[in-house]
Amino acid sequence: TPEAFRDYLYMNLSRGTGFIELYIKTEKLSYSDWDILADGLKWAQKVFPLFHNVRMHGGSPRDNEVYGYSAWNKTQGYLSFHNPSEKEQTYNVMLDRSLGLLPETDMVYHVSSPLGSVGSRVKASYRYGDMLSLTLKPGEITVLDFTNLASSFSSLGIWPMLAHSSIMCRAWTGSLPPYTSSALSLRILNSWLCSMAMTKLKVVSVSLI
Repeated sequence: TPEAFRDYLYMNLSRGTGFIELYIKTEKLSYSDWDILADGLKWAQKVFPLFHNVRMHGGSPRDNEVYGYSAWNKTQGYLSFHNPSEKEQTYNVMLDRSLGLLPETDMVYHVSSPLGSVGSRVKASYRYGDMLSLTLKPGEITVLDFTNLASSFSSLGIWPMLAHSSIMCRAWTGSLPPYTSSALSLRILNSWLCSMAMTKLKVVSVSLI
């Protein structure tokens, strides 16, 4: 199924192999398969700076224990998870140095997923030292992206006041935009900044393209 192909692709990409070889039978791929493959490679390009820090976490796949891969730098990170067993499992992991996080206590990492909405399964944001708990269905694969929005806005040249605004953070954590591999466009960004100025920094929504 397209979902199984997508999950298999992202789990393998999360292993952090910088040289990605594709052994595929092109005539066997559907239009949706090509879209999934393109999105996966875009995600790999996005997180490529993290690949040299990748490490395995969790238990032993041979023992049907939840396992996955983790990679981080100062501004972003990701965690992949696979439950290889035939039963539901709840996996708990602390976001600390053992996963590769840097002990920057002021960093707030906001959560999204290239595989779709995470809903209420995890918190909207985490800090260094927080415990993440995730319940996985039998055979389930999922990937979580963690982004420090303050650093991201700063790199785009947005005023530090806005980058560190608690109002902005509440808006983002309350309703994160869908995952996208593209950057903020100047048009959307300018519209968003004007909206904030008109509402005295009370952000109603943020759009990505």
